[in-house]
Amino acid sequence: MKFKMWTGCDRGLCHQACGRSDKQLNTFDWLEDVPGNTDTTDLVEVQFKNTRKGYYHNVNNLDLHKGDIVAVEANPGHDIGVVTLTGRLVKLQLKKANCTKSPDDIKRVYRIAREVDMEKYKEAKAREHSTMIKSRQIAKALNLQMKIGDVEYQGDGNKAIFYYIADERVDFRQLIKDLAAAFHVRIEMKQIGARQEAGRIGGTGPCGRELCCATWMKSFSSVSTNAARCQDISLNPTKLAGMCAKLKCCLNYEVDDYMESSRKLPAKDIHLYTMDTEYFLFKTDILNGLCTYSTDKNLAVNLETISTARAKEIIEMNRQGEKPLSLLNNGQAKPVKKPIDLLAEADLSRFDKDKTGRKNNRGTKSAVSRGQIHKNRTDNRANAETESPTNDRRSKATSNREHQTTTTMNRKGRSFSHIIALAIVAITAIACKDARTYDSYKALPINGWERNDTAVFYIPRQWEGMYSMDLGVRASQSYPYKNITFIVERTVIHKRRKKLTSRSYQDTVTCNIINDDGRLAGKRGITTSEIQQRIAIFPLQRNDSLRISVRHIMSKELLQGISDVGIRIIKRR
Repeated sequence: MKFKMWTGCDRGLCHQACGRSDKQLNTFDWLEDVPGNTDTTDLVEVQFKNTRKGYYHNVNNLDLHKGDIVAVEANPGHDIGVVTLTGRLVKLQLKKANCTKSPDDIKRVYRIAREVDMEKYKEAKAREHSTMIKSRQIAKALNLQMKIGDVEYQGDGNKAIFYYIADERVDFRQLIKDLAAAFHVRIEMKQIGARQEAGRIGGTGPCGRELCCATWMKSFSSVSTNAARCQDISLNPTKLAGMCAKLKCCLNYEVDDYMESSRKLPAKDIHLYTMDTEYFLFKTDILNGLCTYSTDKNLAVNLETISTARAKEIIEMNRQGEKPLSLLNNGQAKPVKKPIDLLAEADLSRFDKDKTGRKNNRGTKSAVSRGQIHKNRTDNRANAETESPTNDRRSKATSNREHQTTTTMNRKGRSFSHIIALAIVAITAIACKDARTYDSYKALPINGWERNDTAVFYIPRQWEGMYSMDLGVRASQSYPYKNITFIVERTVIHKRRKKLTSRSYQDTVTCNIINDDGRLAGKRGITTSEIQQRIAIFPLQRNDSLRISVRHIMSKELLQGISDVGIRIIKRR
């Protein structure tokens, strides 16, 4: 059997060498080239689907290497996995995983997988997707507030692990009975979070690479908005959130370098004083160690960019009562920029000379041309009197052709103008088809939407007519429930003779977030799905304005998985 060595960032599988494995929970075997490494222990590391791995005894002294597919002991039956680590490093990984089991509790490796084992394994894996869809329907029928994200069958098909997401405690005793009756296998339920679900499903991040949680990330550390603040990243919820609708894990990758570099920068409340003015810190380049100062505290005025060392030098001079001439490194005064006179070396009279020359030439040419035209006309009259009637007929035919040509050109000109007019009318008609008078979304907090947090929309004055109002919701895979219920309060503000009167209407709206197949409903996007729900149809008088407030009334105080909520107003014909 031939094996290919992988290098760099490739996600291949190295055989009998240091390298990366083809699974998520990979381990760099830095003890592989040590002589006698595999003879120190009979423990091997075996990985299964996505995020599951275990440690087993090689009691039969099989010649196992990385990439071998083996059948291992399970309860009940056996399971099929891939050997990803052998030798002395397995003991360290076992200690790191806090597996304080006795040697008797660690299961065994039966054999290298045979063709019969692989057929059963493939048959079991082929049933996973259909099992997941049907299990979601069973959970929906029991009204359980949970979402089944993935199903994993054991290698022999005797056991199935159901991975689910739920924000609250779920009583799934009846669910286990129904699942066992439907699939006739042993059922095991495992709860996972939104990040674990994204790692199991996989995908491509905004950077263009495969998700870190689906390739190499083993543990998930907490990520806060302070990491974005330390790196001077805009606190935009749509850009800080990942595929799981949580803060991106990569925000923590460089935060230590930014924290260390930010300690070298001067404090923001320290001002720099020179001989002519006072400077305020406007912005900083943390990694390059540059500070930009402005003469105005709030605006970018007379910006000067200096290094961190120069800023600290000026701060020390100010403490001693000294003021430099400028912020420049040499301490000299800043050179004054002189205004540039574009007409300093220009001659304004050159235009007059050219115009006079052109006028004289034009007058001479026009006089010659008028004399020539008069002479030609006189010669033509004399020739016309001496020519025969045949020439008269020819001249008439020529004049008729010229008249027809002129008429045709006039018709073409009129037809071209008609085409332009029709095009303008068509564009106007197309533009008038969009009857939306208001369409806006509001971003919700990243950590969740609180029940008492109300999204308010102000719609300006409208024309008289009938209007319809739609509610828009953008939800992600981390939303824990099937639907969501809103309270939408619509306040119509009338303005009559400089007097304002208002009248309020309240609607209860329920939007389906998860369809019957267990997937997000609505228009699918990259990370979220957009669902539109018609709320009401109502009349408005001229100059009426609206104030619309939206809040949810779900049982959970902090609702996650909803990124935006919006209102659309359409004028009906």
